[in-house]
Amino acid sequence: DELAPILDQLEQIIASDQSMLSEEQRSGVSGHIFTLRASLETLTAANPDRIIAASLASLKGLPLTERGGRATALGYQASAMQLRGDQDEAFDLLESELANPSPGAPAKVQLYLSLCLLCERIGDFARMENAVRRFLAIDPGGVADHSGANWMAGRVAYERNQIGRAHKHYS
Repeated sequence: DELAPILDQLEQIIASDQSMLSEEQRSGVSGHIFTLRASLETLTAANPDRIIAASLASLKGLPLTERGGRATALGYQASAMQLRGDQDEAFDLLESELANPSPGAPAKVQLYLSLCLLCERIGDFARMENAVRRFLAIDPGGVADHSGANWMAGRVAYERNQIGRAHKHYS
């Protein structure tokens, strides 16, 4: 609840002094503010329509070069779509972005993490395992390996009662 007024103040400051930032910078900062709003909404009220609106505003503001921020906004959008009941569309959104060759490894890590969370939410561990394999393959031993990929792989193993394998991923 304390973050929303701060975000409002940031938006007012940016709007009040047009000379402070270039138009491109203002757009990017605004995009990040909307990503924070989507995050805040997800953590507090989980109103899917407001999360989607904030995510779309974020994507509109963030430049294409802000791949990580855009991937984060897409993850919030997909999660909200799933909460709203648009499950197939949520999966399609993330899968289509993952098929796009332009996002680098860090952005793909965020997209795979979001995809795995959608799978976990509905208990589709076969689909989650497939996503985890693809997730770990993007940067073996690197950023993907040290992120949520191993946690997700452990979660799949645990659900399949493969405790030794789960322990390996969790440690």
